[in-house]
Amino acid sequence: MPGTTATHALLPGSVAIDAVTDCTELGGNSVAQDQRGVARPQGAQCDAGAFEREASGFRLYLPLVLRMR
Repeated sequence: MPGTTATHALLPGSVAIDAVTDCTELGGNSVAQDQRGVARPQGAQCDAGAFEREASGFRLYLPLVLRMR
């Protein structure tokens, strides 16, 4: 599900995957969704940053650029 703001997807093996132990923001409030609205956590722990890698599979949303010759 793409959101309204740009994000950078986490690649397999990224150190950001399952890197956060408490799933809270700086104010100590619980964070239940990533920037796109995907539920957190998807794995054992929350991923670091604004993007939560979905456990059910990897989705990557990019603009499609087609070169016509």
